[in-house]
Amino acid sequence: MSDIIVNIYGGNNQILPNATEANQYYGGGHKGDGSQGSDKQPSTALTPEAQRLSLYIDNVEALRGYLTLLSQCSSAREVGEVVALMAQKEPALTSEEIVKERFISLLPPLAPQLTKGTSTDNLRIHIDAAWRKRCRPLKSPR
Repeated sequence: MSDIIVNIYGGNNQILPNATEANQYYGGGHKGDGSQGSDKQPSTALTPEAQRLSLYIDNVEALRGYLTLLSQCSSAREVGEVVALMAQKEPALTSEEIVKERFISLLPPLAPQLTKGTSTDNLRIHIDAAWRKRCRPLKSPR
């Protein structure tokens, strides 16, 4: 018996240990006359970098939203704000996890407009500052 390693990065997965073959058919783009439509949908597959981030975010729609926000970031401060937002909404992203190198190293490839300040230490400073700002308790009126 051989060892098999299966990595699952979200989405719908079928594990068929005894199958000799698996086929997947997509039904979409049907026209009224029964013929297939020729309009191709853009690929919805995640990049390998995005798949790594999906380890922390289970909801694919939320992940796509975060990826869109990260892709628009042009400064480390903006990346920090997006990460703080993610940490507020995603249970797997704790305040301890968002400042670890293994998480921060996922961010630069997802923020292509970020050309300066991409070091782990710099991003950690901005993530920590954004997190502290977001989690600051509101002062009650006197």
